[in-house]
Amino acid sequence: MKQRFTFLALILSISLHAQCWESAAGGSYNTVAIATDSTLWTWGDNGIGQLGNGSFNGELKPIQIDSTPVWRQVDANASACIALKNDGTLWTWGDNGSGQLGIGSSTQYSQIPVQVGTANNWIAVSMGSAHVLAIKSDSTLWAWGNNFYGGLGIGSNADKRSPVQIGTAHDWIAVAGGGFHSLALKSDGTLWAWGYNEYGQLGDATNVDKKTPIQVGTDNKWSKIAAGYTFSLALKSDGTIWAWGYNSNGQLGDGTTNDRNTPKKIGTGNTWNSIKTGSGHCLATKNDGTLWTWGYNLDGQLGLGNTNEQYAPLKVGNATNWQSAKGGGSHSMAVQTDGTLWTWGYGKYGQLGDGTILSHATPAIVLCQTSSIRPVLLSDHLLKLFPTPAHDDLQVQWTGIVTQDFTFEIRNVLGAVVFPTQTLLGNERVDINALSPGVYYLTVKSEAGQITKQFVKQ
Repeated sequence: MKQRFTFLALILSISLHAQCWESAAGGSYNTVAIATDSTLWTWGDNGIGQLGNGSFNGELKPIQIDSTPVWRQVDANASACIALKNDGTLWTWGDNGSGQLGIGSSTQYSQIPVQVGTANNWIAVSMGSAHVLAIKSDSTLWAWGNNFYGGLGIGSNADKRSPVQIGTAHDWIAVAGGGFHSLALKSDGTLWAWGYNEYGQLGDATNVDKKTPIQVGTDNKWSKIAAGYTFSLALKSDGTIWAWGYNSNGQLGDGTTNDRNTPKKIGTGNTWNSIKTGSGHCLATKNDGTLWTWGYNLDGQLGLGNTNEQYAPLKVGNATNWQSAKGGGSHSMAVQTDGTLWTWGYGKYGQLGDGTILSHATPAIVLCQTSSIRPVLLSDHLLKLFPTPAHDDLQVQWTGIVTQDFTFEIRNVLGAVVFPTQTLLGNERVDINALSPGVYYLTVKSEAGQITKQFVKQ
């Protein structure tokens, strides 16, 4: 009896120290999450800055990226992340090879979160493999990043490094980015798709790529959408799930491995209430709080205790309090209603957040961590000075998230300080009326180093 009591006490202790998570999303080998206090956390691989911690160092446990409790939605793709703040601003970090950070520059990566433009009315976002879809509060639809197959929906194949609007409609309510294809819902319940279509993932009964949105069938009862690498998943208002596209690993859940270029219902159930995908697997919850998975399972990403592919939905354990679930490249993460976060699947890069590089085929809890903001490494592309030449005022803008003290000073060409040290809060208007016309150098300093930029006073 004493041993049993000790075991139960241990389980209770672990649970109480893990009830801190609101949501999570996975990239290929990393994970990003929001805690219940609205702080931002990441862990796993960091080869191109996708953890947003100012370095290329991977992490085996969650680390905090920003101490301010302002975050409400996150997503990730192969090697980049995106997050939405409560104030409607959008922030990205990691790989920018195809412009998927949306920051308008040709820089190849960012090691810390940087803001996408200046808009503060973003309400929803989804990342494809190398492109991004987002909706503003006026229900307009925007896209940026890789566009080789027309996944941006703008009628061309040109990549975009800043958000561009898709059409002129003002009735979009949901988006989902796949490998190189895209899905979106309108307020009238219609479903639209565009981009890569070799496997029928657009659901329009063809296998021809589309550069602009086309309607999937004529139904107007679609309520939720999800996109895998080369397949699509959608939920109707009647609680049924439908799938189409590539099916070699059973990701369509219809009991076969046959590709389909039109939506087909999965089973006969009508009590589904959420759907999500990984690269080649699916996760869904029912009204009773149970979690179900199917598809590719080489690394145990289905959470069923084995590595066998599943061609139809199977229940994960016996829990009945699953709140949300999401798939990464070859791993999965899900949050229960008590605020606990569980991960499973491929773990070689620490993306499971359990302090190891081990994979496991059943859900394991991710413990809460104490605050651990790391110093941000200064990067030249994050500092902007404008206008230049400047007259009366110089705008000094640091476009990254301020997680430490930054100061700046101005020197002339002889190296003499002509403007005393001041704290940089992220956006400063500097009165330079007292400076004589000429060339000057503004230096920003922090505990992680310093960078200097030249400007001209007229």
